Amino acid sequence: MHIYQFVYFMKRIFNTLISMEMMGLMVLAFAVSIGVATFIENDFGTQGAKAVVYNATWFETLLLLLCINLIGNIFKYKMWRKEKLVLFTFHVSFAVILIGSGITRFIGYEGIMNIREGESENTMLSDLTWVMAEVHDGSSMVYTDDDVVMSSLS
Repeated sequence: MHIYQFVYFMKRIFNTLISMEMMGLMVLAFAVSIGVATFIENDFGTQGAKAVVYNATWFETLLLLLCINLIGNIFKYKMWRKEKLVLFTFHVSFAVILIGSGITRFIGYEGIMNIREGESENTMLSDLTWVMAEVHDGSSMVYTDDDVVMSSLS
């Protein structure tokens, strides 16, 4: 493959990713997935919706592609110009929300902290469930621990 073919191929992928058609498909996929997650949460609880939709790699990828598309469309349609200021604000605000939710998802953590009135607290109960395993084979031992989302669906 020559460099020109590679550049042409990458340009086609980029143009497809930043197209309005792709944005429409991704927004539709997002709406359907959170709608399905609502029904899953109703039937199987919050943990079920987290296991199947919200913590799934495909859902995170969809949100990443939506953010890339939003930012790409800002540059593609030159939305920073005065006559497109409302569209620019709309796209930037959604991009900031998606980036902020990504930071919270990958850096933050959830839990419960009981604080009684007039007191302070420095401990919390994490919402993560950990599976730990040790395997002994006579002379050697292997240890692993992973956080998992436990639900009736997973």
